[in-house]
Amino acid sequence: MRSLHGIRRLGWCALLLGAVGAACGGGGGGGTDADAGDAGDALPDGRAFFLGARLEGYDITASRQRVFSVEAAGDPALSEVVVVPVDQLGLPWEAFKGPDNTPVELPAAWVAAVDAMKAAALATGKPMVLSLSPLAPTLDTLAPDARDESGLLVLNTQWTARCYDPSKDPDPERYRDRYAGFVAWVVQRFDPRWVVLARRVNRYEVCGRSAYDAVLGFVSEAGRRLDALPTGAVSAETLVTVDVEDLYGYPRPGGPCDTLGAAACLATRQGLLDGIDADLLGLESYPATALPSLGQLPQDWLERVAAARADLPSAVAGTSLPAVDLYTREGTCQPLLVSSDVVQRAWLDQVLSTAADREMAFVVWHPLQDLLDADAASACPCSPADPVCVHLDQLGAGASDVRRFVTGGLFEHDGTERIGGTLWKGLLAP
Repeated sequence: MRSLHGIRRLGWCALLLGAVGAACGGGGGGGTDADAGDAGDALPDGRAFFLGARLEGYDITASRQRVFSVEAAGDPALSEVVVVPVDQLGLPWEAFKGPDNTPVELPAAWVAAVDAMKAAALATGKPMVLSLSPLAPTLDTLAPDARDESGLLVLNTQWTARCYDPSKDPDPERYRDRYAGFVAWVVQRFDPRWVVLARRVNRYEVCGRSAYDAVLGFVSEAGRRLDALPTGAVSAETLVTVDVEDLYGYPRPGGPCDTLGAAACLATRQGLLDGIDADLLGLESYPATALPSLGQLPQDWLERVAAARADLPSAVAGTSLPAVDLYTREGTCQPLLVSSDVVQRAWLDQVLSTAADREMAFVVWHPLQDLLDADAASACPCSPADPVCVHLDQLGAGASDVRRFVTGGLFEHDGTERIGGTLWKGLLAP
């Protein structure tokens, strides 16, 4: 397996100064320059981690709004690694019930979609982070069942009960093993640098400890299958990602952490990380979805969670923060989020500083570029003549989450850079 974790950083403040002429203070010990890995992977002096983008867009006309999109990551020069969300395509569970869970009768439409995603990802020329979570995007059941209907890929989200618990299944290992076969098949087809075996697993803990532990069992078996492949067949490092805000007790109204501070709540919940079996711990943090005040984010927000599994190297597998004020419509327009370029840049500084201190593998900001026009998505009242406005109105209560998601870019929808985008580009400069 390849590793980037022996690299030492130069002072982070000096790196910021060199990138964008920023003023900063404190932190940052000295270090030595080092090769970042294989040939062609050399990073700018002083930086131990790659900067990445997730190839996922948002389509207001699609039945599934979150869609694979290379264009959503903006200019290819804005990233050094790309996250390829194969888990958007569902999983043909029945196809992996053959001997040793090798595939039989894979749906042609699903295979075509997988291969199209692979071709587009390879065309970026970037190392890949393959996302293969067994969970649905809602994080409360297993991934949708993928099938072919008259040449079209169809995803059935109702094929299994919410909060699937293998302990109540007459054959408790069948879906674990089918998922492991799926992982082995896809990883060999893509040959990624990293592979995410499950995303935000602690959000599944709302289904109960038995169901949560079962997902960790899925991960362990998939990793075992990858290790059992012939020598040289796979060189990817494995990740499991966790939801940082959920570990701090957000948003869990009425939950056991209501009377505790964030740090004390984490102390009661960090045991959820003990059973994670992977090469790296991935952090996913979207503070705007949970925190009542973005101006008071502790500087150790990410550090505390990473330190809870100090035995594992880490990566920021996904983060973002809107740079605009957002509103929600509840009869009248009500504030949803107060933010700005400055608030977003402060969060980016914290993310990058933590990544440098912990010598992380990579940092993924998603979306790197606003997925919808921020003026249209944040306006309240919005114009009924604007298709973005119409779409958000149709989403009802779900529009608030979408507003937070689609306006989180370091670059505006038209590519104009915010001050965080200026820093990001400066770090990428040769």
